[in-house]
Amino acid sequence: MSARHTPGPWYRNIRPATKYPVIFAGRNTHVASVYHDKNLSAEEIEANHDLMTAAPAMLSVLEAIAALEPKSKADSIGLLKRARHLAKCAIKEAGQ
Repeated sequence: MSARHTPGPWYRNIRPATKYPVIFAGRNTHVASVYHDKNLSAEEIEANHDLMTAAPAMLSVLEAIAALEPKSKADSIGLLKRARHLAKCAIKEAGQ
């Protein structure tokens, strides 16, 4: 499966996101600018920014998990553990 989005990794600008809202992929490749509602807390804005920045990595993890194919029942347990590990790494990268 080939990605149609700008390749990662994506990076966020310096904090705070309310002042520096750009997400970029490499030097001078701006992927997005994050706009926020006045009703969101500063903490929520930062968390949203981190989550969007982690999107390419999370997609890669989902693709890796989708590609796991057990060869036997015993193999299924090992692959499940591997999938859980990959998912936990993606969640950590997303700032959760």
